[in-house]
Amino acid sequence: MSTHAVRSPSGSSRWIPCPGSVERIISLKASGAIPEDETSPAAEEGTLAHTHLASALMCGFNADLIADPFMALHVKPVADYIEALAGDNEVHVEESVPLFYSPSEHGTIDSWSYDPDADHLHIADLKYGEGVAVEAVNNTQLAIYAESLIQSLDVGMTGDTLISMHIAQPRCREGEPYKVWTTTRRDLRDICEPIGAIATSQSTEISPGVSQCRFCPVKRAGLCAEHAQWTTRGLALEIREAALPVGALPEVGTLTDKQVAAIAEVALRGDFSSWLSSVAAHALANSLDVPGYKIVRAKKNKRWVNEQDAEKLLTMRLERDQIYTEKLLTPAKAMTLLRSVDTSPAWQNLLEAQIERPEGAPTFAPESDKRSAVADEFIDLI
Repeated sequence: MSTHAVRSPSGSSRWIPCPGSVERIISLKASGAIPEDETSPAAEEGTLAHTHLASALMCGFNADLIADPFMALHVKPVADYIEALAGDNEVHVEESVPLFYSPSEHGTIDSWSYDPDADHLHIADLKYGEGVAVEAVNNTQLAIYAESLIQSLDVGMTGDTLISMHIAQPRCREGEPYKVWTTTRRDLRDICEPIGAIATSQSTEISPGVSQCRFCPVKRAGLCAEHAQWTTRGLALEIREAALPVGALPEVGTLTDKQVAAIAEVALRGDFSSWLSSVAAHALANSLDVPGYKIVRAKKNKRWVNEQDAEKLLTMRLERDQIYTEKLLTPAKAMTLLRSVDTSPAWQNLLEAQIERPEGAPTFAPESDKRSAVADEFIDLI
C-alpha cells in the first residue's frame, strides 16, 4: 500500500535545493516546535476547485453543482482546456502514481492524456490560487509527475516522445492563465536523474533561498538559523561600507547614493523583512516579554450576530435604502461573469471603452521581472 510522500512533488521546490529541510521539519513537528500541517481557507478552496474539476472531466460540467458562481466560471475553462488537449483520447483524472524515486510513496496527477498517433503525453495541473504566479517551464513538481507517470505506464515511448506539462491557473492576476513546458522523454529523464539522486541521498544540507524558504514552516516559525544568516548576509559589511553611525538611524536625505544603494539592496531582497516578521511571530506565539511592548487583542470591526434578525430590527426604524448599499462590480469580476454570456463584438468594444488600467506608481522589482523598465523621466513625476 502506498503512502503520502515525505518528499512530495508539490514540495520539491523546497527539498531539492534544501534537502536537509525534510528531516528538520519532521523533527520539529515531532517535538511540537512547529505545528502539524494545518488547513486554511485558501487550501480548502483549492481542494474544492480540484474536486469540481475532476467531476467536470469525469461526468461533464454542471454549474448547478458548484455553489460559488465565480468558481464555476473558473473551473469550466480549465476543463475545456484539458479536454481539448486530449482530443479523442481518454482523459485520466486524479490518478495516483508511485514516485519514480520512492515507489512506496505516491503523488496525485490532476489529469493526463496520451495521444499514441502523435506520440505526445499531456499532463495538466490546476493551481487555483491567485497570488503567486506558477510557471510551467522547469517546474520540478510537473517533471516528477511526468517521470513517475511514464515509468508506471505500459506504453511504448521513445526518447523522442513529446511530453507537455501544463499549468492551469485561471485566477492568476498577472500573465497567461495557461502555461506549458514541452520537452522530450530523453530530456525529461536527464532532468529527473539528479532529482532522484537528491531524493535518495538522505542529505542533511540546509541551503536557504527565495523559492525554498517561501513556504517553509521552519522559516515561518523563525527557527532556521541558516535562513537568519542568509537574510542578513552582507548586511554588516554593507552598513559598514555605507559608514552608518551606530545608534539612531540618519535621515534618508543625508545618505550618499552609495549608502542608499547598499541599504536598499538589503531592503529590496524582502527575505530580511520576512525573517524579522517571523521573529516577531515567534515571540508572540511563545508569549515572550519584549521590553516596551505588550500583547493585546487586535482591533476588529463590529459585525452582526445574525443578519436576518438585525435586518428585521433595523427596518422598524430605517428605510430599506438606508440599510443597504449597492456597489458596481469591478471590471475583473464583470469579465469573469461575461465569459458565459453571448455578447457581440460591437458591445464588447463599447464595454472595453469604459475600462481603464491606471498606470502604476514606479517601484523596484528583480531583474527577472517580466515588466519593462521605466524610463528615467518618471523621477520627475514622483
